[in-house]
Amino acid sequence: TESFAGYLPLHIACYKNASADVIDCLVREFPEGLSVEDYFGDIPMDIIRKGCNLNKEAILDASASAKLYAENKALKQTTEKLRSKCDDLEATLGEVQNRCDFLEEVAEKTQSKYSEVVFESGNRMELIENKRLENQALAFAVATKDRELSLLRKSRVEEELFDEEETKDVKTKYTL
Repeated sequence: TESFAGYLPLHIACYKNASADVIDCLVREFPEGLSVEDYFGDIPMDIIRKGCNLNKEAILDASASAKLYAENKALKQTTEKLRSKCDDLEATLGEVQNRCDFLEEVAEKTQSKYSEVVFESGNRMELIENKRLENQALAFAVATKDRELSLLRKSRVEEELFDEEETKDVKTKYTL
């Protein structure tokens, strides 16, 4: 939170030449504070660089370490969210597969029943037309479920690619 003059606790700690441990603790609690400007337009690192603190290098190192910790924590949270979404997609994919299996069973039973009815019925043309319409409806239902399954698989692959790209971006950022 800001003080009355627009300073974060991190700004005040930097002005007061606080220890590296204090700076580290404040950054870990609110990493966004590293990019917040104070009343004079300085971010905390500017204040430390301009100051005459004897622990300047240790504080800068602690700040960088805390920033990496916060970014890593955010990355882990994003990864957990993506894993949760993947689990949800896998569950939905299982449901779609179960629906497809059920529709196949219905189609087989319908075919079996159809054979019995045709055998017993004298009006074969009417039964053939009815069966054709039923098969069209079942084929449409199966095609719809196949499209749903395909979209779910595509979505999962895109999320995995997104996760890989995000990991590469983070690795690239820290190697620079």
